[in-house]
Amino acid sequence: MRLKNNSISIVITCTVLFASCVSTSTLKQTISRKISGNINQVELFNTTYLKLNADSLLSTNNEVMVRKKSSYIIPLVVYWGWKRSVECNLTNRYFVNLFSDILKNKNADFPYKKLFGDKILLLELTSVPSAFNLINKGSYFLFPNIHGLEVKYY
Repeated sequence: MRLKNNSISIVITCTVLFASCVSTSTLKQTISRKISGNINQVELFNTTYLKLNADSLLSTNNEVMVRKKSSYIIPLVVYWGWKRSVECNLTNRYFVNLFSDILKNKNADFPYKKLFGDKILLLELTSVPSAFNLINKGSYFLFPNIHGLEVKYY
């Protein structure tokens, strides 16, 4: 019985420790590493009939920012619960390159040159949705003879 209680204590401690081990700096490094190949150089898609302009976006927000919004833990005897909320802001360059790549792919699929003729379509990007929230919620219920772990990630 003592071994069982010790193993439960270890599981609870590890669950709480590892649920919050993703710090804001670790998250920032991971996001920066994943999008680094797509933000170094911005390539706007421009042709004789289609122009993409994103000057207002490229002059601002050139780094990834991660900020902790809220965090709590409830360590009780029968119930443990936690919630951690992190707000992440990505660089606008990532989304400008993503939009430009999509525009290149769609240009190959559709005959825009025939559609526009000698006219020029000017697309100007003024804002992009560059923020998201990461919420880590979890709970652990401990009852005599009933052991369980319930973790929810949103």
